[in-house]
Amino acid sequence: MRPHRPRTGLKGQSQQVQDLQIWRLHQKIVEKIEQQPALCQQVQQCLEVRLAAGQMRHAEFLYWSCLLLEAAQQQQFRDGVLSMEPHVCKYRRRTPFVGILTEQERQQILYGELGLAELSEAD
Repeated sequence: MRPHRPRTGLKGQSQQVQDLQIWRLHQKIVEKIEQQPALCQQVQQCLEVRLAAGQMRHAEFLYWSCLLLEAAQQQQFRDGVLSMEPHVCKYRRRTPFVGILTEQERQQILYGELGLAELSEAD
């Protein structure tokens, strides 16, 4: 395995911005799962479908599956989902947590309250 080197340049900065946005979305996802642990079943189903379809490597499947088993251990779950380790950032980019957030929640996180108010006024 090659050592991780921080990205530099515009492409690296763009990836860092994208990773931060994805991380913020996952913060809210963790909160929702802490409040509604039954959502873990939906995520596990997504993992199994992706693995069966060849859309996910086994290591990624195991990582998320083991975290879901630890969802009751809220701090461990939170730390695992929100880790800034390079492989976890990569896994979050292909998140199995689809459908957990509503579109409004996603927009609020990505664009903030001001952005939502402006979008509402535009309609």
